[in-house]
Amino acid sequence: DWNKKSIGGCTYFVAHPGGRSYDTYPVNSLEAESRRINRFWDIGMTQDEVTPTELVASTNFTGRMVEPKKGSNTFAYKEMPVNPEYPHVTDLRKK
Repeated sequence: DWNKKSIGGCTYFVAHPGGRSYDTYPVNSLEAESRRINRFWDIGMTQDEVTPTELVASTNFTGRMVEPKKGSNTFAYKEMPVNPEYPHVTDLRKK
C-alpha cells in the first residue's frame, strides 16, 4: 500500500545554499549544470508516513489600510516640441 508514504525526498534551494550570489554568469553548460545540481541536497530527509495537516483559516487578521487622499482632479498638460529627427519619440529629459 503506497498511500500516504514518502519514499524519498530532497531539499531544493532557489538560490545558492550558502546564501551567496554568483558574481558572473556560467561560462558553459557544465558550470550551469554544476550550479543546478548544487541546489539539490539529498540529506536531511527520511522515509516515513506522511501526515497531512489540515488547513485552518485564521480569524486573527492584522493589516494596514491606506486612506484615499482627496486631491485636485485637474492636470496641466504641457505641449512638447516635436523633434524633427524622431517625430514619434518623446524625449522625457526635456522639460
